[in-house]
Amino acid sequence: MKLEGKHALLQMFVAEGVNYVFGNPGTSETPMMTILPEYKDLDYILVLQEGVAVGMAEGYGEKYRNCATGVFAHRQRNGQRPVADD
Repeated sequence: MKLEGKHALLQMFVAEGVNYVFGNPGTSETPMMTILPEYKDLDYILVLQEGVAVGMAEGYGEKYRNCATGVFAHRQRNGQRPVADD
């Protein structure tokens, strides 16, 4: 049986230690959102704009030294911004 992309993405998040996914879901994220409840190790944090999701994921990672990610598809350019590394 082939592994669907939506499961591959969420399984990768879990394997990499991601606890929180920040995003503003649209129709392109619907397949992932429908199966997210199956992944008890992941919490989805709804935000109003992609840049906010990036800032929240970065802030979480800096404070707790743990993984978080933002998920966006067609609006990805909105969510991109420079992030300085220490």
